[in-house]
Amino acid sequence: MNYDSQRKDNSPQENRVRSELNSTKKNGSAAQEEKLLAESLDTQLSDWKEKLTDYTSSLNLPTDRSRPEMQTHRGACESLMLDFSLSGSLKVLSCQHDVTLFITMLAAFQTLLHRYTSQDDLCVGSLSVDNVDTGELMNVPVNALVLRTDMSGNPTFRELLDRVREIVMEAHAHRDLPFERLMEEFSSEYDPSREPLFQVMFRTRD
Repeated sequence: MNYDSQRKDNSPQENRVRSELNSTKKNGSAAQEEKLLAESLDTQLSDWKEKLTDYTSSLNLPTDRSRPEMQTHRGACESLMLDFSLSGSLKVLSCQHDVTLFITMLAAFQTLLHRYTSQDDLCVGSLSVDNVDTGELMNVPVNALVLRTDMSGNPTFRELLDRVREIVMEAHAHRDLPFERLMEEFSSEYDPSREPLFQVMFRTRD
């Protein structure tokens, strides 16, 4: 029997061994990836809890009636269309201060909330796909984020932009944690008359 015929006779066994080895490697790699993901999510959860655990305020906007003891979920969406000239000016302002248009608009929105509530500690909701380049959208999980901003000290708008940029970057660095898991951590502090963590959400569309 020559070498070629022996190799031919053994090829099914060799292929089976190779297949088992490849399967073992794939299973080991998948298990390692799952472990790393779980550790990453645990770290993100710990960071979120540290950032939000002392948040005790709710958004106290002036209303024309008392809040019901149980929320009805009859919320509303308020939209504002910016004209071309104003939109262009805001984009220029954003470039001058090295921030995105989303961050500029969010800072302006939080300034409005601060004016109406006189609260220095504000939490606003957003989606993880906001403030993301169009080319990256396919790689970003759609998830709710909590953007907590410190409005104390009467900051200038430039200073506020710096604060908002920092909190947006931090939130996006922890965007993989499912919002439902974060909600579970604060379920014991749940107020049935309002949504936990944030009561308003801010979004922009270019």
